Amino acid sequence: LAGASLLYLWQLETVPDQLVRESTNIVNRLTEEGVAGTAASTAMQCKLYLASHPELIREDFNQDMGFKTLAVQKVGTKGYTALYELPGADGIWRTWAHINAKIIGVDMNTLKKTLGENFSAFWKVYSGVKGGKTSQGYYTWRDTDGKFRDKFMVCVPIAGTRFEIAATSYVDEFTKPVELMQSRTKALTDRA
Repeated sequence: LAGASLLYLWQLETVPDQLVRESTNIVNRLTEEGVAGTAASTAMQCKLYLASHPELIREDFNQDMGFKTLAVQKVGTKGYTALYELPGADGIWRTWAHINAKIIGVDMNTLKKTLGENFSAFWKVYSGVKGGKTSQGYYTWRDTDGKFRDKFMVCVPIAGTRFEIAATSYVDEFTKPVELMQSRTKALTDRA
């Protein structure tokens, strides 16, 4: 009876932890797929809009509400898509459609100052699109309140152009329900 009780208690503690780990992995994978799907569909929508509006120049992307509505879409609660351009002869990466109008046309290397040591992870994903490739990965971002939070980003080319779509979202937006389940499970096992 004592041996069975110990086995039961061990299972009561290990099974919920394993369930939470596996749930977190599944949620992360679904998040990655969802963000990638948003990036791909946004890139296709922008391609069609640009093809039907050849007069639209990049400096006007953020003011043309028809185009901006396509290029800057919500991802989750606080995530979004943005449009940026591969560097030209000057070697500067610039964003042309973004939720934050202050960075339009700005050299994106200036984010080094804001992100500090977290810049390299962001830059690896952001600039990983060279050669028409899709790039994706995790990085830490400084939020408007000064807090650093983990984000996931997927960058895809807009076929036939020099432009890219980045779709990014805070990771905790999707993992909070799993964390809540973990705390409830722990409370139940502690009570048991």
